[in-house]
Amino acid sequence: MYWNIAGDHDNLTLALNNEPGYDALALSELPTGDRGMAAPSGSRYQLVYFGGQAALYVHKKYSGLEARGGNNWAAARLNTAEGPIEVYSIYAPNPGLNRDSPLTTLIEHSPSGYDLVVGDFNTHHPAWDREGRLSPHAGETIDLAQRWGLELATPWGEITRIPRGEQNHRDSTIDLAWASPNLRAEFAGRADLVGGDHFPQVVRIPRGHTPELGQPQKGYSWALMDRNRVEAEAEANIRIERDLLTKQDIDTAALELLDQLHVVAERSTPQRKHHGGSKAPWWNNEVREAVIAMKVAHRTYVRERTELHWEELTQARNRQKKAISRARQAYWRRLLDDATDDSRKAWAIAKWARTQSHLPAQTAAIPPLANTEGGPPAAHTYQEKAQLFAERFFPDEPADLSDITDDQFDPPSFPPNSVPVNQRVDADDVAYVLRNMSAWKAPGFDLLPAGFLKACGTPLHEALAKLADASFRHEHFPRCFRAARTAVIPKPGKTNKQRATAGAWRPVALLSTVGKVLEAIIGQRIANAAEEHRLLPEGQMGNRRGRSTELAVRMVVEAARAAWERDAVASLLQLDIKGAYDRVNHTRLLDTLRKQGFPSWLVRWIRSYLDERSARLRFDGTESDDFQIHTGVPQGSPLSPILFLLYMTPLYTELATQTGLLVVGFSDDTNIMAFSQTAEFNCRRLKEAWAICERWAKTRGL
Repeated sequence: MYWNIAGDHDNLTLALNNEPGYDALALSELPTGDRGMAAPSGSRYQLVYFGGQAALYVHKKYSGLEARGGNNWAAARLNTAEGPIEVYSIYAPNPGLNRDSPLTTLIEHSPSGYDLVVGDFNTHHPAWDREGRLSPHAGETIDLAQRWGLELATPWGEITRIPRGEQNHRDSTIDLAWASPNLRAEFAGRADLVGGDHFPQVVRIPRGHTPELGQPQKGYSWALMDRNRVEAEAEANIRIERDLLTKQDIDTAALELLDQLHVVAERSTPQRKHHGGSKAPWWNNEVREAVIAMKVAHRTYVRERTELHWEELTQARNRQKKAISRARQAYWRRLLDDATDDSRKAWAIAKWARTQSHLPAQTAAIPPLANTEGGPPAAHTYQEKAQLFAERFFPDEPADLSDITDDQFDPPSFPPNSVPVNQRVDADDVAYVLRNMSAWKAPGFDLLPAGFLKACGTPLHEALAKLADASFRHEHFPRCFRAARTAVIPKPGKTNKQRATAGAWRPVALLSTVGKVLEAIIGQRIANAAEEHRLLPEGQMGNRRGRSTELAVRMVVEAARAAWERDAVASLLQLDIKGAYDRVNHTRLLDTLRKQGFPSWLVRWIRSYLDERSARLRFDGTESDDFQIHTGVPQGSPLSPILFLLYMTPLYTELATQTGLLVVGFSDDTNIMAFSQTAEFNCRRLKEAWAICERWAKTRGL
């Protein structure tokens, strides 16, 4: 369906909630403000928008969208059983306005041969106008149709816009549909929607072009999990009976444990069904009746355009707006009332208001990506985007490791007196970790969240304790836990223009929740040992008990004030490590841990944990092939924060040898402050500190 919605948010609401749902909505003259165009998260549709007055809303049954666009146009490739269809939504401004027509842009593009171009062309031509009118810019439309080999699907003289009220304009045919002959597109008339002065039009592609659904998305409906059944099935199925004497035994036991957990899940929890979206949750009978009354008044006015019927139509439109407004208000008030009794809902609303309410609507598909903002697109297809992201997320930068004499980390290379770290694991250790894990965070490949693992109870505690104990003793992290599903998400606050660069996106590794139990156990033990033996610098505030960003800021502010009170000058150098977690050099990290006094078994276990890791990128509803990872610690792992803090510690240690400096940091953000009687002297000190930072970074490939 394509429709000029006249900038009315209520018309957008009607289109998104219309029955039956269309495969795609091509809408023009959009509501003002980026947020006004957003499709609700529960909607049937996903937004494709690149600026201006044209957008596409594609049904969620189409996954793996490839989208592109520009000012006043948006396009998406819909994969169907017979092949892809390119759907374009365009808005050509009125010739009398400051014109930025997308037609002059599209005419330079190459057609696919299966193209559907629809929208408000704002132009008259005898080829479609019953009055025989000819607009000055009609040639743009004709040129595009000829160069792309398009045929007009809109019938000659089909009225798509009527004048409002006292307007003296004649009826117009300016909302058009052009299609490649291969599509055999059929004009299906007007949609049963009213609002504004344009009629919504429908184009149908023959039935052979059905969505290419591919493999159904796997998973479970955890909200319907039967906890009693989970306990009973866990007691009957979960156990590790084999002796774990070799690394191969550990790998086999980990796979068998995952299989056992899936047996429990399948017998206690329904499979997740595909959710294609639904109507707005606030849609009620009052809204439905007001919409029906509006349709009746509109049909009456179209049939007999009298002043009385126009007045009745205006009143019906006002009643519809008020009904929608009341329904929305009542729904939000119910949400807020519920939140007063449920702190989780209150925090969820607060988080949405703080982090998302002010942001532009996010498009469904990642646009063609450039390496730098404003640069030419370097990646158009899904594979090209995945490769560009992989190069950015999984870099393999060379580091100066010439000072490391033993990179095999054999036990003789370790100092004789190591920091004690408990190597044994029992069921209580596992139970403690599971109690402190968030229940329903997104899982990795195993699809098993912590909430389900918690419900499995003692049988799982005992099985995981046996697996973890053997894993630590044999210095081997199970291979099946080293694969990650890495979600690609936008960095906070990025505009749609900025999202056209690879740097506007960040990876979040979704790891096996079962594997994260082992990571959390060892991570806690490393953190406790580091605190007990004072291995971490005092100025490092990140990811440590009793320390926070607020404390780091307070220390910097109070230090500056203390300098000013003594008539001294305080100067600040701030450092931020680009892609910090992703660029950790494995050999350098292991050598750092060795020098800090951690035992050989622990360092060698971490080497196994980091070795032969892989990740699949997930974006646009599709997963990439595996990428091998040779550097970095996975974001999302409970072990990564403490490893990164220890990796950073040598920098703090060397900076501490310089007089007149204060170093305060939070994870990868470092503040270096210098104090003296003059700014010039501070600058010299900070220049020396910067030289230390550069030498340190060179040995780590940063």
